[in-house]
Amino acid sequence: MDQPPRIIIPPSTSAAGPTPAPVPPLQKPPEKNGRALPIALIGGVALLSVGAIGFAAGQRSSDSSITAPEVGVLSETTTTAAPTTVPPTTSPTTAAPTTAAPTTTAPTTTQPPTTAAPTATTTAAAPAVLAGPPLRNTGTVRHAVLEAGILYLRGRVPSEEFGAEIARLAGVVVGDENVINQYQVDESAAPVDSAPLYVSDTVLFPTGGVDINPAFVPLLDLGTKLLSVNDAVSITVVAHTDSAGSAGLNLRLSQARADTVRQYWIDQGVNGTRIVAEGRGESEPVGDNGTAEGKQANRRAEFIVTGILG
Repeated sequence: MDQPPRIIIPPSTSAAGPTPAPVPPLQKPPEKNGRALPIALIGGVALLSVGAIGFAAGQRSSDSSITAPEVGVLSETTTTAAPTTVPPTTSPTTAAPTTAAPTTTAPTTTQPPTTAAPTATTTAAAPAVLAGPPLRNTGTVRHAVLEAGILYLRGRVPSEEFGAEIARLAGVVVGDENVINQYQVDESAAPVDSAPLYVSDTVLFPTGGVDINPAFVPLLDLGTKLLSVNDAVSITVVAHTDSAGSAGLNLRLSQARADTVRQYWIDQGVNGTRIVAEGRGESEPVGDNGTAEGKQANRRAEFIVTGILG
């Protein structure tokens, strides 16, 4: 059986695709395998290189009068020198993380509140118990101690108002600024009590003598005022001696000293029945009788005031 005729296409033509349209003679593309294009490129590069070399030579000769900048110094004409000199100097100085704000803001604003609270609590609690002379075991509901012109009120009172009234009356005698109210409120505390006032300040006497030194007159005048403003007040004068001499002689000497102080207040117009004079001789020393200072401290008159504190 006869086969129809076939059109045979050469391999080179099938690989290149369909045959392109004919190109006009004036627009013939350059040959791919020709040498015209590479030669033209080489020539252009050579011309550019020669021109650049000539320009550099001319520029070098025209700037020969300009002094080259020193290494590490920046100037407006040498901008290319900056990259080589800047990194060594800027890298240490720009290590700013150490001076950044985190270290100054957080710690300083949070700490003052925590330190303020403990200080207030510790300083407020101590003075009410520790201020003034040592506490005395008097066996009474309340008492007071006068030392160096300051009156310390101690013990228990049935109400805050009761204690404030006693402090007010005491302030009339020694001054409000000289009264320290250390009373503790206890509703079961008796409102009526002997409540003695112990005067730590004493009147001192010379050896074997009974005369009152004028230096102690202001203390005695304080007793005069106390007796004058409150008719319920009474004072007991307790006098002492040092150990020099016999016990009998010292007992009589101490009584004479107590009587001298009592007479001073009588001379100021105080009723003598409100003053008790008691001599105790050498039996209650407060100083060392082996020293002059101790003997002087023992030659003394002490005072116990009753009726002022309720």
